[in-house]
Amino acid sequence: MVQTAVDALELRLVVERPLSAAEEAAFIPVVQRALGHPFALRFDYRDRLLPAASGKFEEFLSLVAD
Repeated sequence: MVQTAVDALELRLVVERPLSAAEEAAFIPVVQRALGHPFALRFDYRDRLLPAASGKFEEFLSLVAD
């Protein structure tokens, strides 16, 4: 998950197939409810997730300036 703005998140997913528009629409409120905020969500489908320079995988990355 990458926070791209104060109110927006990018969900980076590695899946067998991309979700359909209907599946994405159903998943959005589940994520928003779990996070407790109505973030705008964008789905980004990847072949794999790469680790950070440290070699660790980051579950959450914020690109929002302090």
